[in-house]
Amino acid sequence: MIRDDSTSRARPSMPGKLSRRALLQQVALYGGAALLATACGQTPAPAAPAKPAESKPADAAKPAASAPAPTTAPAAKPTEAAKPAEAAKPAEPKPAAKAQRPQLIVAQVADIQTLDPTMHRQRQTQNVHQLIFDSVVHRTNDLQLQGRLAESWKQVDEKTFELKMRAGAKWHDGKPVTAKDVKFSFDRTLDPARKAPRAGLLDMVASTEAPDDTTVVVKTNRADPLTLVFLNYHAITPMAAVQEKGDAFFNAPIGAGPFLFKEWKKDERVVMEANDAFWGGAPTIGTLIFRPIPDPATMLAELESGGIDIAAELPASLAPQIKGNAKIQSLTAPSTVVQYIGLNTTKKPLDNVQVRQALNHAVDKNAIVSSLLNGLATPIPGPLFPEVRGFDKAVTGYGFDREKAKSLLAAAGLAGGFELTLDTAAPTKELSEAIAGQWKQIGVTAKVNVVEAGVLTQKVTAGESEAYFSSWGDSSADAGVTYYRHFHGGQRAQFKDTGYAKPDLDKLIDEGRVATDNAKRQQVFAQAMKIIVDDAPWVFLWQPQTLAAARTGVGGFAPRMDAYLFLDKVTKA
Repeated sequence: MIRDDSTSRARPSMPGKLSRRALLQQVALYGGAALLATACGQTPAPAAPAKPAESKPADAAKPAASAPAPTTAPAAKPTEAAKPAEAAKPAEPKPAAKAQRPQLIVAQVADIQTLDPTMHRQRQTQNVHQLIFDSVVHRTNDLQLQGRLAESWKQVDEKTFELKMRAGAKWHDGKPVTAKDVKFSFDRTLDPARKAPRAGLLDMVASTEAPDDTTVVVKTNRADPLTLVFLNYHAITPMAAVQEKGDAFFNAPIGAGPFLFKEWKKDERVVMEANDAFWGGAPTIGTLIFRPIPDPATMLAELESGGIDIAAELPASLAPQIKGNAKIQSLTAPSTVVQYIGLNTTKKPLDNVQVRQALNHAVDKNAIVSSLLNGLATPIPGPLFPEVRGFDKAVTGYGFDREKAKSLLAAAGLAGGFELTLDTAAPTKELSEAIAGQWKQIGVTAKVNVVEAGVLTQKVTAGESEAYFSSWGDSSADAGVTYYRHFHGGQRAQFKDTGYAKPDLDKLIDEGRVATDNAKRQQVFAQAMKIIVDDAPWVFLWQPQTLAAARTGVGGFAPRMDAYLFLDKVTKA
C-alpha cells in the first residue's frame, strides 16, 4: 500500500475467513445472491465510496487544531534576502518551457460544478479549484496543518486567530496576494444574500479583519478548536478583480495556485497550464487536464490504453485487474469514511438495546471485507475510524459471535427471531444482502429494499427507515463532527435518522466540541464513544480504503485520506 500517513494502522489480520463461495452461500440463505464484486457509488454508502461531499465536521485524524494552533506553520520557507556578508548566489536554472514539460491527464468520476469556489460542496470541484486558487492553510497527507498563503499563525485567545501572509505569493496576473483578499473571500462566502453552499464550512467565523496587507485576524463566534482546519476548505480569490468583473470573473478566473486556468468544456475537460511564478515553485507538469469519466470500467480502460495517466477514484471490485497489469500502479490509502447500518431506535424491536447488540455480533465483517471488498477496508469497533481525534483504542466493539447474538435475542424475548426491512442504494445491494444472509443465521429475516440514493436519503432523514445501509465521511477527522451530526439530540429535528439521543451524551458532545485542551478533549470523546458503542444505534462496519491507479511512468502521486489531489509535484516519464 503506497501512502504517506504515519497515523494509520495496518489492516488487521482476518482469522477464520470464509471463502467467497461460503459467504455467498450465506447470502443465498437469505434469498438473494450477492454480486461477485462491489460497485462504486455515492452516499448514502458506496461499497468503496468516492469521498462524500464535505460536511461541516467536528472531527479529524490527528490533533491538527484541537489545541491552540501552532505559532508557525510547517510550511516551505520563503526565499530570504541575501545577507550583507554573503556573496550573491548564482541564479537558479529556470524551469523548462511548458511545451517541453509533459502533459498529465487525470480522471475523476464527475465533472466540476462551477468555477466559483464558494458555490459548491463537491470534492471533484474542490480538487480543481485548489490547483487554480489557493487557501490560507492546507493539510499534509497525514492531515497536519501546513501554511499556504498564510505562512504562520497564532491563537491570540480562544476566539481569535492571527495569520501572517506569505511574502512573495502572487496572483496569476502578477499582483501580490494581501490580507484584504482573504477578508474579501471569507466575507463573500458568508454573505447571506449569496447563499453560498460553502458558508456552512465557515459558520464559526464571526468576522475577519485585515489591519494591514500582511495580517489577517479571524474572530469566531464560539471556541472552536477546528477553526484552522475549516479555513483549509476555502479558496482565496483576488478582491480587486472580482469586484471589477463580478460573477463574470469566474468564467476565466485567476488565482494564486500552481496552475493557470485555460479552459472548461463542460462534461468533457478542464485544462490548466503550469504557473511558473507559483510561490511553491514551478510545477513539473506543463499542462494538466481533468476529465470526468463516471463509469469505473471505462476509466480503467482509458488508463490501460494511455488515454489518462491517473484514475483518481476506483471501486474495490477493480483491484484484481489493476494489480495484475504491469502498466499500472495500484495505489491505496485509508479514507475518511465509515460505513454502517443505521438502526431506528424508535421502532420495535430495534428500540431494545439487546436486539441492536445482537445484530452487531451477527455480522462477520472480516469475511465480507475479504470476499466482497478485496480486502480494501478495515473493520471498525464504533462510529469513528482510527485516525480520528477522539478515537479510543480501548473500545473494542462487537466481535463476530453468532451464539452471543442468539443469546441476546433470547434475552430480549425474541428467541424465534423477527423480520425487518433493510434499505439500501444499488451500489451497496450486494453488501446489504451479505449482511442479511448472516443475520438469517440468528433467525432475523431482513428484506433488502433497494431504492434510488436520493429517495433513501429522504427516507432516512424523515426517520421512516427501519434499518439502512449508509456511509459517513468526515475529512476534518475529529470526533465532535460525527458525534454532533449523528448522535446529538439537537440534530434530531433536522435529521431523524436513527432517532437516537441521550441528554447525558449531549452534554459530553457539547463539552468536547469546545474543548481546546487535547487531553481533555480526548477524555470526553472517549467517554462518548463508549456510550455510543454500548447503545449500538448503528451496526458498526468498516473504514473503506481509497483506491486509485496511475500509469507506471507517473511519479510522486499517492491518494490521500481526504481524497484531495495536489499535483504540482507529480512527474511523468
